[in-house]
Amino acid sequence: MDEAKTRALAILQQRYGEENPANRTHLDESELEDASELIGVSAIKYYDLRQNRISTYPFNYDKMLDPKGNTAVYLIYAYARICSIIAKAAPEVVEGLNGYNIHIEEVQERNLCLTLCRFPDLLDTSMNELALNKLCELLYEIACRFSEFYNACKVLDTP
Repeated sequence: MDEAKTRALAILQQRYGEENPANRTHLDESELEDASELIGVSAIKYYDLRQNRISTYPFNYDKMLDPKGNTAVYLIYAYARICSIIAKAAPEVVEGLNGYNIHIEEVQERNLCLTLCRFPDLLDTSMNELALNKLCELLYEIACRFSEFYNACKVLDTP
């Protein structure tokens, strides 16, 4: 766990540290430490969970901490994007979504909705078969569909 945290910290310092003036988001040392702990531990846990429990796999920090691909880092990034949208939205918009009728118009919206609809059934299957790797695959697919949706559709300030 310490090695994953150390590697995650090095990546974050390179990307978001003060020595990178091109990046407009600078994190102080305590924020970098907290983020590296979260990313490092999550990367190992997720990498373990996404493996088929009856197969062996190579333990590889580079694959675990890859920001692209089926990793915790990718999922955390998608989660951060979602949180950013919610934070930027007016509170009445977020609260008003409960009774809102959603009109799906874009292909990316449809793909995201269909993928989300598979979650309850796959959760049951995953638990019954003790196959958490199936749940991880769906979570990754949801993150990919969300990213496609986010890139193609304006989320805030639209009807």
